[in-house]
Amino acid sequence: SVVGDCGAVYPGRVWPRAYLGDCSSAADDGLQCWRCIERDVGRAGKNETVTETLETWIKRVGSWTLLSRVSLLLGVFAAYLLLVAPVAWWLDGFRGVVAAGFATLICFVSGLLALVVTSLVATPDRAATHAVLGMFIRMSLPLLACLIITQRESDLTAVGFAWYLVGAFCVGLFVETAMSLGQIKSYNGS
Repeated sequence: SVVGDCGAVYPGRVWPRAYLGDCSSAADDGLQCWRCIERDVGRAGKNETVTETLETWIKRVGSWTLLSRVSLLLGVFAAYLLLVAPVAWWLDGFRGVVAAGFATLICFVSGLLALVVTSLVATPDRAATHAVLGMFIRMSLPLLACLIITQRESDLTAVGFAWYLVGAFCVGLFVETAMSLGQIKSYNGS
């Protein structure tokens, strides 16, 4: 049997999943009850694990080839469009889907240009150039497109083009920033 510091006794060598005692540790083998494990993970290990996992993912993506990163970007924008298209259809029919598709295409093209240009131009000793150049390219095309289309008050404006553009931009920004950070980290060897 296993006896914890709280005096809880469980017949066997491990704590069962259903056991929710207040034990801080189990005797002999250093086992813990599930409540204590969850408490300890919630106290310290949870955030460290998430951060470590995100950093590992960023490093891994940064070491990918340009074609692999472009494929990831295409997949992310395709997933975004697949999620948004039914809503756009429900709200505005075919014109809504066209607006969502065009907004997604603009964000994909700007992300693609940012990836290609920073891969070709930025060198390992110019991490700041890499970040600023990528940010400028990634932001300028969607902003310019949004300004032109909303000022012309076209059909795209009426069906919410700007909202679809902002959504696609935010989704792309997360993935593109992770890829950019990973590329900079792979330059530095961290």
